[in-house]
Amino acid sequence: MKTFKKTFDFYVTDVELDNYVHTILQSPEVDPEDEIDVSVDKDDYNTYLTLKVLDRVLN
Repeated sequence: MKTFKKTFDFYVTDVELDNYVHTILQSPEVDPEDEIDVSVDKDDYNTYLTLKVLDRVLN
């Protein structure tokens, strides 16, 4: 599993978050068939995005 974390300011837009996720998903580190888990948390000052790439298990 690979984990990517980034902190944005509180006023980040959904478009900026979406662009960040797409940038990671198009990188050579990520296989298009891997599953992903994205979570977004906010507090009074920041927005935290965590993207987990779950590696496929071959049987």
